[in-house]
Amino acid sequence: MTGGRGPTEEGNTMTAHDRVRLVRRGAAWCVAVTMLATAGALAREDRVPGAESGGVPAQSVAEARAVAARDTVTASSTWTLGVAATSTTVRKGPRSTYAAVRVLAPGKPVEYSQVTNGWGRVREGEWVRLEHLRSPGASRTRWTLGTTNVRFGPSTGNSVVGRLSAGTRVTGPVVGGWQHVGDHRWVSTSATTPRTAARRILSWPTGEKVAYLTFDDGPHPRYTPQVLDVLDKYDVPATFFVVGSWAKAYPGLVARTRAEGHKVSNHSWNHPELWDLTSPQVVKELTSTQAVIGGPPKCFRPPYGATNDRVHEAAGSAGFGYSVLWSAGGNDWQRPGEKAIVDDVVKRMTPGGIALMHDGGGNRSQTVAALDDMIRQLRARGYTFRTLPMC
Repeated sequence: MTGGRGPTEEGNTMTAHDRVRLVRRGAAWCVAVTMLATAGALAREDRVPGAESGGVPAQSVAEARAVAARDTVTASSTWTLGVAATSTTVRKGPRSTYAAVRVLAPGKPVEYSQVTNGWGRVREGEWVRLEHLRSPGASRTRWTLGTTNVRFGPSTGNSVVGRLSAGTRVTGPVVGGWQHVGDHRWVSTSATTPRTAARRILSWPTGEKVAYLTFDDGPHPRYTPQVLDVLDKYDVPATFFVVGSWAKAYPGLVARTRAEGHKVSNHSWNHPELWDLTSPQVVKELTSTQAVIGGPPKCFRPPYGATNDRVHEAAGSAGFGYSVLWSAGGNDWQRPGEKAIVDDVVKRMTPGGIALMHDGGGNRSQTVAALDDMIRQLRARGYTFRTLPMC
């Protein structure tokens, strides 16, 4: 089976080091994102001059001030999403006598932050009549397929205000091919999938000559620090799939791994063959480990590669988007010698390939010794190194 899918139209090929957590505020969903890049300008919108035929009665200065004072309300920090049920005029104030600004087409989503006189405030000088709006519908859960742009509004013409890493779970209503994931935060559904089962991958090709080094079964008090030292020597990032019980025993090593620019991901609590467990047991193995290592569930590696559709469905129900296998390496646990370990990775590596090695679970001195030559040979062949973007 071939491995992962590269970025989509709304995706981005750069590596994301972002994290997302969704919190409930009343009926609104908010999303907190660690952003790699921010575009500061507000979203560009199409303006419709002369939105309605006929003039708007002029007001005297005194009348305008009186109306403005009467219509003044305290701004709310929570935004509400509505959808235009018919062609809806946006006006400069919360009454039909205010000048028209533009027209919302039927089905056009709009966010408003306060209500007065049956009108909602869209932004400074823009109000919409609430009886012309309908509910956006129920929230849906989807997962990002690659590094995905978060935009200020529901179109590619709006500013990019953040990015979500692959495998991020997003929740919110979908309107016109865009998902509302927070106040003025939108994600294209072309960059996400509604599936619930974790997706099995063996590689992650992006069109670039990238190798992903991964290490299983740690953290180990002797070998994990040695592996980290070699990676630091060559400035190579890697992804570590840790066993939950070991991570709980050595939290300092987990912290050091992250502090040095690597990713820490899930390898179950006590390393069972997951396909031998019930679905609730699979969920417990993964969620117990995630609680120790922290962060939202994104990806896991099944011990021994022992996985199937039922395991993926159970993992997906717990929020895990990816089941990560490998395309190179994997023989170092047998201690076949340094050269054999190097050859097993270098000769099988292809662009986007995922190499499996071990920093725990036994004597890993051969793995540590092989790592220098492995990195040098891969670099000589033109490879660069990254952490797994979906984890």
